[in-house]
Amino acid sequence: MTRDEVRASAARVVRWHRRFAPLFGRREAQEHSLDYLKGLFSDQPRKSVEPIALPFARSPNGEPATQKEVVAMQNFISVSPWEAGDIFREIQAVFAEEMEPSCQQWSLGTVGVIDESGFVKQPAESVGVDRQWCGRLGKTANCPVGVYLVGVTPAGTAMLDAQLFLPEDRAKDGVHRKKTRVPKEVPFQSKPQIAATITRRTQAAGKVRFDWMYVEEYFEDGKMHLGMAHYEVRSWAGWHHHMSLVALARLFVTLNKRDLKEDKPELTLDMAVQLLRSAFARRMLTEDDAIRLIEYHLDRNRIAHDSHRKSWLAKHNRAKPEVLL
Repeated sequence: MTRDEVRASAARVVRWHRRFAPLFGRREAQEHSLDYLKGLFSDQPRKSVEPIALPFARSPNGEPATQKEVVAMQNFISVSPWEAGDIFREIQAVFAEEMEPSCQQWSLGTVGVIDESGFVKQPAESVGVDRQWCGRLGKTANCPVGVYLVGVTPAGTAMLDAQLFLPEDRAKDGVHRKKTRVPKEVPFQSKPQIAATITRRTQAAGKVRFDWMYVEEYFEDGKMHLGMAHYEVRSWAGWHHHMSLVALARLFVTLNKRDLKEDKPELTLDMAVQLLRSAFARRMLTEDDAIRLIEYHLDRNRIAHDSHRKSWLAKHNRAKPEVLL
């Protein structure tokens, strides 16, 4: 693979992103979305907000990210008003335009995959987290579970829609709903009911036509390569924002692989991911960059210490103000 091909892959993703960019709203949010996608493509061991923002986000004057940029990225995922549903509908449109024509190669037509997937998450305060069955572990665990609709064609696969399963006790828990910003109009639904909802929602959008079956491979790729399970957000919107961006990243990998396949027939999905990682590799870490990273973590630790001290004093109201931790 030549350097020109690597650069072309990066340019191709940026070009595809322009189609989706207006759906994120303001220019800052559009920039955050591209930075987040770059982070999902990266070789970071954790693909949550902070490890993505630090190497990929930039301050308004072009300097490496500070605490301000990390918080801005957190807000982009957790509370920004853009709609994950808008992203999924545009993914459906791209899927119909770019992948469905390949179904002429087989008699099945477009295959729709309905499946659930859970990721172990310890904080019980996170949206949808409860003691429930986790298929990945093959046992009950503390986890959220999502229901997903994946389109399958000879040209590749794409996540077309997703919705978080809210266990019945969580759906009835007003405190949990308020803390995790679950919209009032979201009722308790069983997983089959959610599957029916996202199927109807996709059909109503009028982009994709489905036959239906069950498979698992798509989720393994998402978890292994694109940080599908790495999110650390606790809100309803944050979960759906993250999943829509993972779906967008996976779509771009699939399209990139398809476009290169003619010249590189041996190209696998894993190799396509590695190509995009190279295309969006972090720049060399300079001495100034290293100092900024150290200062960032020192500031974050100081903020965490002060917050912990304030909470401790509030809890132990008899403690004297001069108590030092």
